[in-house]
Amino acid sequence: MQSASDDVNETRVVWTCCKNNDGQHGPRSVWERRNGLFVPVKDFNWEAWDHPPNRSGRAHGRIDDLLELIPIEEPIKREDLYAKAAGKINRDDVRDFIGELLREARIFLHRIPNPLTRRSFIGYAQRPQQNTDPQVGTDPETEDDIDIEDDPR
Repeated sequence: MQSASDDVNETRVVWTCCKNNDGQHGPRSVWERRNGLFVPVKDFNWEAWDHPPNRSGRAHGRIDDLLELIPIEEPIKREDLYAKAAGKINRDDVRDFIGELLREARIFLHRIPNPLTRRSFIGYAQRPQQNTDPQVGTDPETEDDIDIEDDPR
Protein backbone atom coordinates (compact mmCIF):
# COMPACT_ATOMS: atom_id res chain seq x y z
CA MET A 1 0.00 0.00 0.00
CA GLN A 2 1.33 3.44 -0.89
CA SER A 3 0.03 6.93 -1.36
CA ALA A 4 -1.14 7.75 -4.89
CA SER A 5 1.02 10.92 -4.94
CA ASP A 6 3.57 12.89 -2.95
CA ASP A 7 0.89 15.34 -1.81
CA VAL A 8 0.47 15.16 1.98
CA ASN A 9 -3.29 15.69 1.59
CA GLU A 10 -3.71 12.80 -0.87
CA THR A 11 -6.63 10.55 0.11
CA ARG A 12 -6.06 7.84 -2.53
CA VAL A 13 -3.89 4.79 -1.93
CA VAL A 14 -2.58 2.23 -4.41
CA TRP A 15 -2.81 -1.42 -3.37
CA THR A 16 -0.53 -3.95 -5.03
CA CYS A 17 -0.16 -7.60 -4.15
CA CYS A 18 3.57 -8.03 -3.54
CA LYS A 19 3.64 -11.71 -2.60
CA ASN A 20 1.55 -14.75 -3.38
CA ASN A 21 3.29 -18.07 -2.91
CA ASP A 22 0.59 -20.22 -4.49
CA GLY A 23 -0.63 -18.24 -7.48
CA GLN A 24 -0.69 -15.14 -9.62
CA HIS A 25 -0.46 -11.70 -8.10
CA GLY A 26 -3.79 -9.93 -7.95
CA PRO A 27 -4.40 -6.80 -10.02
CA ARG A 28 -3.37 -3.49 -8.53
CA SER A 29 -6.13 -1.14 -7.51
CA VAL A 30 -6.69 2.35 -6.14
CA TRP A 31 -8.87 3.19 -3.18
CA GLU A 32 -9.88 6.45 -1.55
CA ARG A 33 -9.93 6.86 2.22
CA ARG A 34 -13.26 8.29 3.33
CA ASN A 35 -14.22 8.60 6.95
CA GLY A 36 -12.54 5.34 7.96
CA LEU A 37 -13.75 3.42 4.90
CA PHE A 38 -12.14 2.68 1.55
CA VAL A 39 -14.02 3.41 -1.69
CA PRO A 40 -12.69 2.16 -5.05
CA VAL A 41 -11.40 4.78 -7.50
CA LYS A 42 -12.59 4.04 -11.03
CA ASP A 43 -10.85 6.73 -13.16
CA PHE A 44 -7.26 6.54 -11.90
CA ASN A 45 -4.56 7.65 -14.37
CA TRP A 46 -2.27 4.60 -14.47
CA GLU A 47 -0.12 6.13 -17.22
CA ALA A 48 0.81 9.06 -14.96
CA TRP A 49 1.40 6.63 -12.08
CA ASP A 50 3.67 4.35 -14.12
CA HIS A 51 5.58 7.27 -15.72
CA PRO A 52 5.63 10.17 -13.26
CA PRO A 53 6.68 13.62 -14.48
CA ASN A 54 10.33 14.50 -14.08
CA ARG A 55 10.51 16.56 -10.89
CA SER A 56 14.00 15.53 -9.79
CA GLY A 57 15.83 17.07 -12.73
CA ARG A 58 16.94 13.60 -13.81
CA ALA A 59 15.92 12.43 -17.24
CA HIS A 60 13.60 9.46 -17.27
CA GLY A 61 13.54 7.24 -20.30
CA ARG A 62 12.69 3.70 -21.20
CA ILE A 63 14.77 0.99 -22.79
CA ASP A 64 12.85 1.40 -26.05
CA ASP A 65 13.75 5.11 -26.07
CA LEU A 66 17.43 4.12 -26.04
CA LEU A 67 16.91 1.45 -28.70
CA GLU A 68 15.49 4.14 -31.02
CA LEU A 69 18.77 6.08 -30.68
CA ILE A 70 20.89 3.09 -31.77
CA PRO A 71 21.24 2.75 -35.54
CA ILE A 72 20.37 -0.48 -37.30
CA GLU A 73 23.41 -0.86 -39.59
CA GLU A 74 26.07 1.80 -38.97
CA PRO A 75 27.33 1.55 -35.37
CA ILE A 76 27.28 4.55 -33.06
CA LYS A 77 30.23 5.17 -30.75
CA ARG A 78 29.47 4.79 -27.06
CA GLU A 79 30.36 8.42 -26.30
CA ASP A 80 28.07 9.60 -29.09
CA LEU A 81 25.24 7.42 -27.80
CA TYR A 82 25.60 8.89 -24.31
CA ALA A 83 25.58 12.38 -25.85
CA LYS A 84 22.42 11.64 -27.87
CA ALA A 85 20.69 10.23 -24.79
CA ALA A 86 21.61 13.19 -22.57
CA GLY A 87 18.49 14.95 -21.34
CA LYS A 88 16.27 12.09 -22.49
CA ILE A 89 17.57 9.15 -20.47
CA ASN A 90 19.47 9.18 -17.20
CA ARG A 91 23.16 8.26 -17.73
CA ASP A 92 23.00 5.39 -15.21
CA ASP A 93 19.91 4.04 -16.96
CA VAL A 94 21.68 4.22 -20.33
CA ARG A 95 24.39 1.91 -19.02
CA ASP A 96 21.84 -0.51 -17.55
CA PHE A 97 19.73 -0.46 -20.71
CA ILE A 98 22.78 -1.13 -22.91
CA GLY A 99 23.62 -4.16 -20.81
CA GLU A 100 20.08 -5.46 -21.00
CA LEU A 101 19.86 -4.90 -24.76
CA LEU A 102 23.17 -6.73 -25.24
CA ARG A 103 22.03 -9.68 -23.10
CA GLU A 104 18.78 -9.89 -25.08
CA ALA A 105 20.76 -9.68 -28.38
CA ARG A 106 18.71 -6.67 -29.47
CA ILE A 107 21.94 -4.72 -30.06
CA PHE A 108 25.52 -5.82 -30.71
CA LEU A 109 29.01 -4.57 -29.88
CA HIS A 110 31.06 -3.25 -32.78
CA ARG A 111 34.69 -2.26 -33.14
CA ILE A 112 35.05 1.11 -34.81
CA PRO A 113 38.62 1.71 -36.02
CA ASN A 114 40.39 4.67 -34.49
CA PRO A 115 42.69 6.19 -37.13
CA LEU A 116 44.92 7.79 -34.46
CA THR A 117 45.72 4.68 -32.39
CA ARG A 118 45.70 0.92 -32.65
CA ARG A 119 42.79 0.70 -30.23
CA SER A 120 39.25 0.66 -31.56
CA PHE A 121 36.26 2.59 -30.32
CA ILE A 122 33.35 0.61 -28.91
CA GLY A 123 30.10 1.07 -30.77
CA TYR A 124 26.60 -0.36 -30.85
CA ALA A 125 24.22 -1.26 -33.65
CA GLN A 126 21.06 -3.32 -33.93
CA ARG A 127 22.70 -5.74 -36.36
CA PRO A 128 25.83 -7.82 -35.71
CA GLN A 129 29.13 -6.60 -37.08
CA GLN A 130 29.98 -8.01 -40.51
CA ASN A 131 33.64 -8.74 -41.13
CA THR A 132 34.12 -7.93 -44.81
CA ASP A 133 37.93 -7.59 -44.71
CA PRO A 134 39.59 -11.03 -44.80
CA GLN A 135 42.75 -9.60 -43.22
CA VAL A 136 41.02 -8.36 -40.08
CA GLY A 137 41.70 -10.52 -37.07
CA THR A 138 44.37 -12.69 -38.69
CA ASP A 139 47.33 -11.15 -36.85
CA PRO A 140 47.05 -11.69 -33.07
CA GLU A 141 49.51 -8.83 -32.43
CA THR A 142 47.31 -6.23 -34.13
CA GLU A 143 43.96 -7.62 -33.09
CA ASP A 144 42.58 -5.56 -30.22
CA ASP A 145 40.13 -7.31 -27.94
CA ILE A 146 37.19 -5.68 -26.29
CA ASP A 147 37.95 -5.41 -22.59
CA ILE A 148 35.37 -6.41 -20.01
CA GLU A 149 35.27 -2.75 -18.90
CA ASP A 150 34.19 -1.81 -22.41
CA ASP A 151 31.24 -4.21 -22.26
CA PRO A 152 28.70 -3.11 -19.62
CA ARG A 153 27.08 -6.55 -19.36
